[in-house]
Amino acid sequence: MNADDTRRAAARPTARWRRFAARHPEYAELYPPAMLAATDDAMTAYEAELAPGAPDELLWAAVEHLVQALNAIDDVHGLFETSEREDLCEYADAALGTVGVDVEALTARRGLERAELTDRWRDW
Repeated sequence: MNADDTRRAAARPTARWRRFAARHPEYAELYPPAMLAATDDAMTAYEAELAPGAPDELLWAAVEHLVQALNAIDDVHGLFETSEREDLCEYADAALGTVGVDVEALTARRGLERAELTDRWRDW
């Protein structure tokens, strides 16, 4: 385990989605394994791009990469509904916080509200 692995990870919505599908098999089709795996892969890549003290341009690039990956996943599976969208946006914000980013300040420097972190690229 390297130093980056020891930081507190942001809670991944896919863990909650898996638990829900396990408890409610009648809704399992909402969270197919391929969609969950692809979403986890996108989150893993995002987390790998985040670094404490990174300049804004690299942080914004990481957010863009995550959102573009999630757009592609939604294009294939079409399963990101309102609650999943909110979960994914909260995750993107929280993951930045795990590396010490003040998301409010990051977005403000671009003239955005915190809730607009993913809006520029988001199709889902």
